[in-house]
Amino acid sequence: MTSLCKRNWIGRAVVALALLSVYGLCAVELQAADKPAGKPVGKSADMSADQSSGKGAAKKSKAKDKAKAVEIIEEPDDTEEFFDLDEELTSLVVPPEALGKVDKASRLRFTQSLRRLLQEGISADGAAAAKRYYESSHQACAADPRAAYAYGLAYLEQKNSKDALDQFRESVKHSRKMFLPGLQAVVWTQIRRAEYAPALSGMVELARQIEESKDPWPNDRDRRNSAEWLGRVMAFLAGSAEAPEIKDNAGEMAASIAGKLTGERKQAFELGRKAIRNRNKELKALAARPVSEVVSEMKAQRQEARSAVEAAEADIKRINDEIRDAKKPFEQQIAEANVEIRANGQKASRAAHEIPEAQARVDDLSIPRQIQNGFRTYGGIPYAPRTRPETNQERKSREAQLATANQQVQQLRTTVENARQSMAEARKQRDKAHSDMRNAIASKQTDLREARRKSQECASRLKDVERAALSPDQIKSRVTSLEAYVPLDPFIERDRLLETLKSPAS
Repeated sequence: MTSLCKRNWIGRAVVALALLSVYGLCAVELQAADKPAGKPVGKSADMSADQSSGKGAAKKSKAKDKAKAVEIIEEPDDTEEFFDLDEELTSLVVPPEALGKVDKASRLRFTQSLRRLLQEGISADGAAAAKRYYESSHQACAADPRAAYAYGLAYLEQKNSKDALDQFRESVKHSRKMFLPGLQAVVWTQIRRAEYAPALSGMVELARQIEESKDPWPNDRDRRNSAEWLGRVMAFLAGSAEAPEIKDNAGEMAASIAGKLTGERKQAFELGRKAIRNRNKELKALAARPVSEVVSEMKAQRQEARSAVEAAEADIKRINDEIRDAKKPFEQQIAEANVEIRANGQKASRAAHEIPEAQARVDDLSIPRQIQNGFRTYGGIPYAPRTRPETNQERKSREAQLATANQQVQQLRTTVENARQSMAEARKQRDKAHSDMRNAIASKQTDLREARRKSQECASRLKDVERAALSPDQIKSRVTSLEAYVPLDPFIERDRLLETLKSPAS
């Protein structure tokens, strides 16, 4: 009786195990039915390890190909235009990499607000407009120092040197790189306010920075111009400023600044000092003449100076138009190259994203099939699937699919490679167009710089004439006036800033 019970118990256990096996097999088949066509189902347990290995390799290959695909698409870099700016303006245009991440909407809002600040805020009654547009531009892009610099110019025009100095300091503080216009404006305003000690310290520090800077911005020309500016200021303090304590130590301070400069920057510093000494002689000779004679002469010269300014401005416009026309064919080539780069980048990216799935299909079809062929039974009860090797016909069908899958993978890889080669060729064409454009406009850029220099000289001469005619006493006071030697004219700076806003780099 005990033996019979044991046999019944063992039989029931075998039946239960068999049923569990069948249920498990059914579950596997149901899951396999949901998978995409082309992947085998119903394989034996012996093949599961090979399948896992194949899938793991496919996943790794897919991850690698996706990582490569991320780097394929290349957007045209509009920051390259930064280096095509007029060299006289580069110190006022902060390169994009110094601004951090700024979205296009904020960039546009900054440009619009700064333009309104310059157009409406730099005037005797523009304090409210200057404040409103400064706050708007600063919120849009706090890292761009031009907003604070422009706000400082507005304060200068409104005869508020204290707040102007604060804003010039803010422009230096906001900039992630050395902002030469702001640094120079701080020193200039301090000298105008007779704050000579901090001004001299600032000059020494500025000399150190322009000598030690290794950044591409400000560029070599900007740093050389800044060194010349330092020479002009130092010569003014030594020979013209009404500050005995400065004159007594002028030689020592000049030597200290010159000692921090080398090469072209040191030469520029000395040229600046020499120019101011000549300017001082001219102003002294003018002040020594009878005032009535000078006023009469300057009234006659006023119209001549105005005509010269108009002619200089017309010359600048003409050269700008010539430069714009000369750039057009090259800009068209650059635009076409950018379109080619973008199109091939997208094509390569799409193909690269399809490769992992196509490769996974190749890996799957490379494995010989084990076809389910009924069930193994025990006591008439099925407990495990029975498999058989694939037939010759089934093998040929699988191999035909494998050949097609391999061909698809090869086509995708070829597409990626061809697209990359096309992108490389387009980049070469774009670089050549940039180089040819720079060469084509090089002489015109030189002419433009000369025309702008002449325009500034004519404007300065016109202002001298008008001031002398309006106030005879100013003729003598100009000998010791900072503006007569190292001007910081809010309107001239306004025009230069507005010019930078026309550039794509703004």
